[in-house]
Amino acid sequence: MSPLQDRLTAVGTIVGLFVLVVGLGTLLGQPWQYAAGGAPITLLQIVGGLAAVGIGLALLTIGRWKSA
Repeated sequence: MSPLQDRLTAVGTIVGLFVLVVGLGTLLGQPWQYAAGGAPITLLQIVGGLAAVGIGLALLTIGRWKSA
């Protein structure tokens, strides 16, 4: 069975890649330089970006594991 025959695998891969790219964009784009909340807001934004990268990688892993 081709990995793309299962629609959930294809959707999981696409969504996983999107979330991964958004997380990396958040971290590399440095949105915290515009935050007026100081260090706590900056820390939350960094943790959120890292969480998005982790979720994206988890979705990609689950999609690849399911299709194997």
